[in-house]
Amino acid sequence: MRASRMDFFGIGPLEIVLILIVALLVLGPHKIPEIGRTLGKTARAVKKATFDLTAEVTKEIEATEKSALKPEEDTPPAPEQETAPNLEEESPLSPEEEVESQERHGV
Repeated sequence: MRASRMDFFGIGPLEIVLILIVALLVLGPHKIPEIGRTLGKTARAVKKATFDLTAEVTKEIEATEKSALKPEEDTPPAPEQETAPNLEEESPLSPEEEVESQERHGV
């Protein structure tokens, strides 16, 4: 079987004509244009939504790439904060030596 240039989803021109004739018989001549308009509007809405989504994703990717490439010099450094010594950590000193050390340092 030879592939035709007019194949539409694997359906040849004769099959398309047959489908249109059956649709005309089932739905009637007044309903076909209305269905065509509805399908056209739906296809247009899907195309617009796809374009909008693609544009939004592209914009987000570009913004992310810009912020990743932007030098960190523009942001001020975080202020240094003194941290209290963590007394919960184990000390290599014995309890008596630790008390002496704390007394010497005034803690």
